[in-house]
Amino acid sequence: MKDIEPLPTPLPPQSWLVLLGQTSEGLKSSLSGRNPAWLSTRDWLNRQRAALVHEDAQHKLITVCSGAVLAADAGLLTDCRCTTHHELLDRLQTLAPSAEVVNNRVFVVDGPQANIATSAGVTAGIDLALHLIAQTCGEDIAASVAQDMVVYLRRGPHDPELSPLLQHRNHLHPAVHRVQDAVSRQPQQQWTMAAMADAAHVTQRHLLRLFTEHAGVSPTAYVEFIRLEHARAMSRSLLNA
Repeated sequence: MKDIEPLPTPLPPQSWLVLLGQTSEGLKSSLSGRNPAWLSTRDWLNRQRAALVHEDAQHKLITVCSGAVLAADAGLLTDCRCTTHHELLDRLQTLAPSAEVVNNRVFVVDGPQANIATSAGVTAGIDLALHLIAQTCGEDIAASVAQDMVVYLRRGPHDPELSPLLQHRNHLHPAVHRVQDAVSRQPQQQWTMAAMADAAHVTQRHLLRLFTEHAGVSPTAYVEFIRLEHARAMSRSLLNA
């Protein structure tokens, strides 16, 4: 194909290398050795092996669905905990016999620097992406991305619970979201009902009704909830520092 840049050698500093899945027919063709693109990509990936699996690895390897099968075929998942789509778990284990293939898991993060992340399917890949964004950029940014994608339920590697900063946001009302965005960005601000009503561009009485109906909580209770979650996140950061 024209206008596609060749794969880089070496990888740029601190790269995120993302391997996506393909259709079952495409995968069958690739694993049979009839797909030149698969073979050349596999060989290129194998040449990046040291940069991805060395104990000082600075790059991330991220796979979505059958992308893990390509990573395994390239020898990148040796002795690694990993997962893929439930229909491909046996295939993954065959290609990476020393790997610990985990079933019934949304995604798995492992590797020498927790830099190898594999996910079970397409929607699981979204969960994984939001998890990595939260790790890199913070929960606020991850919550903002999730809201923009209308993906309010975030699942993690162990706990399929709703992210605290996304609770009370499983709705589509723009005025309520405006207030929630403003509070999440600046939880330390003095959020009176009047200030929140200004952010929503509605009256205080109308805002109270909207919050109760769409968020299932009052505006003032939401402010306290967000402040508490920010305090908890800060405490965790201090403990892990």
